[in-house]
Amino acid sequence: MNIRDSFNGHTAKHPSVYVATITLVLIINLLFTLVIIQKGNNTITGKLPADFNIYYITSYRFLNDLEIYNKLTVPSDLSDVLSDVIPASYLASPPFLVLLTSPLIFLPFEIAWWSLTVFSWLIVFLSTFVTARTCQFSRKNSWLIASWAVTSLPVFILLIANHFESVLLLLALFGLFSIKKKYNILVGLFLGASTAFKLFPLYWFLPFCNRRYLKIFSYSMASFIVINLFTLYLIGFDQLYLFLNNALPQSMFWYKSPGNLSLLTIGTVLCSTTAGWVLSGLGAILIAYFLFRRTLPPDQFFIIAISGSLLLSPLSWSYYYILLIPCLIILASHLESTKSNRLQLLFLIISLCFWPSLLGSLSDPIIMALPAPIDNIFRFLPTLGLSMLIATTFQADFSKLDQLSSSIQNQ
Repeated sequence: MNIRDSFNGHTAKHPSVYVATITLVLIINLLFTLVIIQKGNNTITGKLPADFNIYYITSYRFLNDLEIYNKLTVPSDLSDVLSDVIPASYLASPPFLVLLTSPLIFLPFEIAWWSLTVFSWLIVFLSTFVTARTCQFSRKNSWLIASWAVTSLPVFILLIANHFESVLLLLALFGLFSIKKKYNILVGLFLGASTAFKLFPLYWFLPFCNRRYLKIFSYSMASFIVINLFTLYLIGFDQLYLFLNNALPQSMFWYKSPGNLSLLTIGTVLCSTTAGWVLSGLGAILIAYFLFRRTLPPDQFFIIAISGSLLLSPLSWSYYYILLIPCLIILASHLESTKSNRLQLLFLIISLCFWPSLLGSLSDPIIMALPAPIDNIFRFLPTLGLSMLIATTFQADFSKLDQLSSSIQNQ
């Protein structure tokens, strides 16, 4: 019996426990919502250095034929809405993300802010619910899991920073379902779009670098190239030069930033940037070694691609960890329900979804109060959890019935 079946059976046999749990979750969701509203009311003033301000400025620049990747300043037309305090020197978003965020300027700042917040919340909730149902969790347990998921700290940071990673979550799941249905062209389209949207999904190409997946790799590369060429045609090919020369180099200043939980960051914080790159390289070699030893089923394939990219990417912000929510659900549907596996899954859930350092700079007072080396252990526990997720996934038995491709049972 796997953990999913054990969980379904337990809640069916003990309805009072389920009622108590769902009540607790609803209370936590209410408190979560109140905090988001309070944070949102502060941010929508436009006077705080929020990343969403950058998206809004970029939308203005794009629709007014201004240089997108020049140094960020507040246009005079928006000076009554936005503060001069900008949290970055240059826009870091790839051109395709610029194109997708361009309609923001058509909405008043406050409406645009709240629209993205509500959209992101809905995407995370529905994606989690659908993943749980397709993994054959009961309907009521799927609602419970989704309700817990939207209170996780990566989701909290996603909402208050108002980023667009919910779209990436959607593209990743569409890609998984397409792989399982063997729709190779769609897999390539979603993978190419994901990589154009955020550059770090380039690591998702790694598992496709063998003969068996040559078609998917080709479709993905073609999709990535076509999407970027079309985007650059619309925003101007000169913007690519500015992106490569202005936007990308500033990323090196964020290697030590709170909330960046990559292997590169660990090496940089503990030793030097060179040590960080060496650590990332060793991690990539180790993952590739186990990845190509045998052919992996889609579920296992998906978890390794997502978690591996977050571990190896130079910038692995805590809000990227919303991508791990489906991974944990899928893993629970394959792990045998032993005491050690249940404890291991609990550790993964805590370290990847609810550990305080996932709050980024908001957790600085806690980390600074801790003595060395406990402070760094506390900060990088999610990175350890990410490594453990990869190791657990490689060791788990995914050879049985592929849960996501099986029919949904009415429970």
